[in-house]
Formats: sequence, structure tokens, C-alpha cells
Amino acid sequence: MIFCLKSTNYNYNNEEKILKGRQFLKDIFVKDELVEYILKVISSTLTVGSKLRSILFFISSGRNGKTTFTNMIRHALGDYASNPNVSLFLGKSHGPSLKILQNVYVDLIPIINANNKLIISNLEHALIDRIIVIPFTQRFGNKENIQISLSKNNLNNSSIKQANTHWQGARIQEYSEALIPILIQNYQKDYTNLKIPDDVIKATNDFIIRWDHVARFLETKIIDKKDKYSIPISDPYLFYKNWYTNFISSRFTNYSLEDFRMDLIKYNIRIDKIASDNKNHYVESIIGYRLFE
Repeated sequence: MIFCLKSTNYNYNNEEKILKGRQFLKDIFVKDELVEYILKVISSTLTVGSKLRSILFFISSGRNGKTTFTNMIRHALGDYASNPNVSLFLGKSHGPSLKILQNVYVDLIPIINANNKLIISNLEHALIDRIIVIPFTQRFGNKENIQISLSKNNLNNSSIKQANTHWQGARIQEYSEALIPILIQNYQKDYTNLKIPDDVIKATNDFIIRWDHVARFLETKIIDKKDKYSIPISDPYLFYKNWYTNFISSRFTNYSLEDFRMDLIKYNIRIDKIASDNKNHYVESIIGYRLFE
């Protein structure tokens, strides 16, 4: 897309719309650091090659601007954007519409809109490493809804804001054209050193932990002391089984010690073989952790 714009000498000159487009981003993301990050991420789609090799998740509780923002992206990119059903990526079976992608050599950056209840299972570590969650924390409503919400909570909730009519319905298409020059300004030739905001890191970790029971267990029940203290991995495995049956389900699935070991490796838990009292026998152990019971 950048090649098309440069080769045709197209020069978009409407500073008023560009300023309003930036104000829209400021309204929904609030923090400048988050605005700049999401612009750099989306601008990675302007040239050939999936520079980030990531899957974007726009996560919120609703009425946070994520659908409006994706509509803005869709209008701005035109034929370079597609809006398939989410089951194309997450469904259990491949529908006929998936066939068209098999012989098309293009680079995709999937953007999945979801509420906070989305749970994904059976993702391998390679996919987990590619998940980027963009949090939408600013909630919008009309004047009446805001007054009702604030009166119920009896507090001045700064996270609730009256929706700007500029960004409602078909009006967003009018400002979508201003998104392209904004994206071009934020395009990075090298994305390897792109700094990820703390809000994105936290939202991504929270999202993964929510549907990964092992990750949630390690987050809440394993304390990293960063010393040389060793615990045989059979101990945290039994602890995990008890925790699972008490808090998740009374029916413990067919999850072996070896499965648990592989998950420890997946989440970078330090493991080593420690000599037992019998010097000829070594016990695989986690190193530098304590169990929080």
C-alpha cells in the first residue's frame, strides 16, 4: 500500500481530519503510549510481509470503541482488509470459505474482537507467543446511561465517558481516510525493537492465564525466590492435581506428570536434575521456587 501511495504521488492534505482522527484514538485508548503502540502495530500491514507475525485481540467489556476502531481500519484499508466470520479462525471445522485462502500467497494479521469472557483452549506455545491483547478500558455511553450508571455506583467514574457522535454509525467512514497518513507516519522498518506498553503486557498475560489453568496455578501458587532451593517436580504436580480438583473440576483429566513437566518448560520454570541421597540417582526438580499453599 505504501508503494501505491508513493508511486502515484498521492498527497493527503486534510490536517483537520487527521487531528480529529488522532483525537478519536486518544478518546478510546486514553494513554499516549498505547495510542502510539497500536498505530505502529496496525501500520505493519502497509507493506508486504507479516512483520509482527502476531494475532491481535481487541478485548473489552463492551461499548469501548473496538468495533468502531476496526470499522475505521476496514474503511481505511479498503480491499486490503477483510471481515470474515470469527469461526473461520476459531471454529472446530473448516467451512468452504476457508478454501479460498489455501492457494493465495498473502500475509495476514488477524484482528479478533472479543469481550472479556472469551476463552481459548489447546493453543500451543508458538501461538501463545504471538498473541497481542489490546485493552479497551474507556467505556462510552449516552448521557442517560452515564447518569444511571454513576447514580447506581454513587461515584465519579472517570472510565465512563459520553460517546462522541463523530464516531457513531456511518460517520466513521468520513474520518477513516485520515487513518492512512497517520499510519504511514508511524510505520517502522524494523519491528524487532518495538517497545510493548505495560498495559498490553498485563492484558496479554491476564488473557492467557484466564483460559490456561496451569498458567494460573503457576501465577498464584508458585513463588520465585531465585535461589538454588530445589523441589522435585512430583511435589508441585500433586499440588496442582489437588488445586485443580478443588477449584476447577472434581474430575481431573488425563494429565500426566510428563504433561506437567512440558508445561513447566513452556512457561520457563527452571528445571534441573538434582542428585538425591543416593548419589547414583537424580531427581528432576524445579529450582529456586516455593509452593504457596
